[in-house]
Amino acid sequence: MNCIRNVSEDHDNAANFQIHELIQLLHSNLVAKSKNCTDPALRNLFMLNNNRYIELVARYGPLKTLLSEEWTQKQTSRVHRNIRKYTGCSWNKVLNLIKKSESMAPNVESMRLFNIYFSDICKLQNCFIADKGIRESMQRSVNKILLPQYEKFIGRFKDVHGKDVVDMYVKYGMSDIEDGLYYFFHGSDLEKRKSFMAAHSHNVVNRFLASVQPQR
Repeated sequence: MNCIRNVSEDHDNAANFQIHELIQLLHSNLVAKSKNCTDPALRNLFMLNNNRYIELVARYGPLKTLLSEEWTQKQTSRVHRNIRKYTGCSWNKVLNLIKKSESMAPNVESMRLFNIYFSDICKLQNCFIADKGIRESMQRSVNKILLPQYEKFIGRFKDVHGKDVVDMYVKYGMSDIEDGLYYFFHGSDLEKRKSFMAAHSHNVVNRFLASVQPQR
């Protein structure tokens, strides 16, 4: 894209290049390379970062004129599509579990699965979104969806099972979920993420040990 941008600065040279075809070839190569990622979320993340970079470079004056506004809008649509797909692949498993529990009383197994799913996402996925604006926008979007649903989820769980069971099985409070999402969307801070996950694993073990202590 940087080479294409440089070519676009020279109108005589630019006229001899099929810029639309070059970018389409680049995109086809990226799609092929993305298939090396077996995880659908990481595959869409790869395409998101690359399509966003293409979009930004294409906004450069001379190149923007050569590509046309219609092409730019199509590229922006690609970026938005990658965002939707990536968010869905990453978080649908957690969100679907919470939504499923709305039609029935949340049980210990559903809480246990939520803890596993949320922990796995935060530990295993390296969410490196190059564009700061998109990263922050996606974080706000997931916060807006997940936080109120999780609050209702643990509220129903407490109503059904009582405080003692909540203390034993609810691994994450509301502020913990917010922290986890922050570390997820700021994936370069790996040490903080590891400390966050290790601390919560330790807390759950302590709760369990406390629950099985013999009565005096």
